[in-house]
Amino acid sequence: MPGSNGSVPADHEVRTTYRRALVHDEGTSWPQPGAVLGWWTRPDGIEMCRLRTFGTKAARWTVFDPDRIHLLVEGGT
Repeated sequence: MPGSNGSVPADHEVRTTYRRALVHDEGTSWPQPGAVLGWWTRPDGIEMCRLRTFGTKAARWTVFDPDRIHLLVEGGT
């Protein structure tokens, strides 16, 4: 069952969003386009994001690392 057990959050624990991003995954030589679809803070305080990269069928929960996941500015200056 999903919940605050540190693996998969319950729906009410997720802050939904849509933020375009560039993702630097290990094993790739250039950033992949993607999107952050949700945020969740684990019980131990670690910030997680639900990330989907271009060409994948499903999003995955991953630790948010701003050195690896670059959120793109949308609109404005």
